[in-house]
Amino acid sequence: LFKGCSDLESITIPDGVQLIDEDAFYCCYSLEGITIPSSITGIGRYAFYNCSSLQKVKLPDGLKTVAGSSFSECHNLVEVVIPSTVEKIDRYAFSRCFELRTVTIPEKVTEIGYNAFSECRSITELKIPASVESIQSEAFSGCNALVKIDVDPLNEHYASQNGVLYDKNMTELIQCPAQKEGGIQIPDSVTSINYKAFYGC
Repeated sequence: LFKGCSDLESITIPDGVQLIDEDAFYCCYSLEGITIPSSITGIGRYAFYNCSSLQKVKLPDGLKTVAGSSFSECHNLVEVVIPSTVEKIDRYAFSRCFELRTVTIPEKVTEIGYNAFSECRSITELKIPASVESIQSEAFSGCNALVKIDVDPLNEHYASQNGVLYDKNMTELIQCPAQKEGGIQIPDSVTSINYKAFYGC
């Protein structure tokens, strides 16, 4: 309905609406603000793709998945509030959100998809909660300002050491933050290094 409405600057979605469909606001380049009601339980893929003027988004409680590419290419998005109900951040969800500075990954999230936060060039720190079971390839690649990744010690699948992300058994080096200072001593237990693990370092 609003796909490609390049002059649309703001919108308030009425309470009672439950779904923002795929491509709903695709390439609404001038969209700066949107109010999403608590009645929304689903946001489709590419829903806000390339809304390059969007600066702040508060996702509604009750949302369980941040769909694939739903906020990808929102180059000026500075802040996003992800509710505690979210369990999955899908592939490319926030890819290339260049100005995104802080992200809090909720305690219920179990999966962070392929390239979910790739090229978020302003994020400096990430905290992985105990609930996360799967971090797919290149989830944090190209995060050029990233200083450290911390993993909750209770996480059964991942670990961090000196800000570097590993699997729990410390056999796989998954991601070294691009702005990590000093050297890195790779543990003897490591047998594999992920693709783009040192990208941007």
